[in-house]
Order: sequence, then structure tokens, then C-alpha cells
Amino acid sequence: MRGNSSAVLMQNNDTEVIEKIKSGDNSEFEKLITRYSRMIFSLSYRLLRNVEEANDLTQEVFFRAYRFIDKYNPEFKFSTWLVRITYNLYKDRFKTKQVQIIQLTHADDDDRPEEQIADKSAGPDERVEKSLKSKEIVSIINMLPGNYKSVIVLYFWGDYSYEEIAEILEIPVGTVKSRLKRAKGFLLEKYVRLLEKWK
Repeated sequence: MRGNSSAVLMQNNDTEVIEKIKSGDNSEFEKLITRYSRMIFSLSYRLLRNVEEANDLTQEVFFRAYRFIDKYNPEFKFSTWLVRITYNLYKDRFKTKQVQIIQLTHADDDDRPEEQIADKSAGPDERVEKSLKSKEIVSIINMLPGNYKSVIVLYFWGDYSYEEIAEILEIPVGTVKSRLKRAKGFLLEKYVRLLEKWK
């Protein structure tokens, strides 16, 4: 992920753990669950907007990762492989469900599902106005086709590089850049219209 100075160290540690698992020490897999379950749940929740379904998807991701651990390619980050599994399972099992994505910026890192909370210091009228605006912004994001939503979430929320997104979604880097450019252009155009509406 961009700007993560400990990425190489963690990747090496992941590789060591995975080698132990492949050698028959299945208890080592618990370390990977502890390390990445929060990240995978957070991604699942952003896609599904439902705690129970996000928990189910998270469990399925780690079950699938354990079952196919021999197929993991150590040339890539284990976290990247997990995110790809998450998206593939989501497409397979929840492709008929409407995708809802929250704001593009990072939410606070805590154990609760990310929710947009109105500023309590604002007056009642201001809080209502902020709530309405937030919903309209989310509705704009939801207008994007699924392929563009995936790129937006991974780039702005996941902080993944073009190359990592290409690996996760199994598409060329050029396609990632093209989709991101078009998605940002669409969001900017719609957002400008909202600003005019709010004046």
C-alpha cells in the first residue's frame, strides 16, 4: 500500500507464517486471521452495508484462503490476495445486491462499522443539512458502474497503488488508470452540480 514503510517486513513475516502452514502447522493460520480480519471485515462492510453479511463474507474469505493457501503467490502481498478473494466472493455471492459505498476518505479506525455521523457541535438545522448532503454524495458514488466503484474504493479507501489494484481486480494497469480517471471525472461533475444546488 502506498506510504507503508513496514510493508516489506510484514510481507516477509506473512511468507514465513504461510510456509509453516504449508508444512502442516495449521495453528499458524490464526496469526493471519488476527492480522487481517479487521481489514477484510471493513472492506466487506463497505460493500454490503450489513454487519451480519459482512461477517459471513469475512469468514468465507479466510476459509477460502486457508483451503487454497498452496495457490498463494508469494511475489504479491498476502493482503492483496485476500482482497482479491473478497471481491471475487462478493461478485459470486452478492452480485444481485445493490452496492453501497460510503465516503471516499478514511473512516476512523475503530471496531465499529464505519458510519457517517453528523457533527454534534452543529445546530439541528445544520446537522440535517449535512446528513442530506452526505446521502446525496453517496448516491452519486452509487451511480458508478461496479467496475468503477471497485477502483474508487481500492484507490481512495484502500490506498492501493495502480499495480496492486490491477493485481486484485486482474486487469491491466492501463485499465485501472483509465477507470479511475473516468470515475473521478464523473464524481467531480456530479459534485459540482450538487454544490450549485446547495447554494
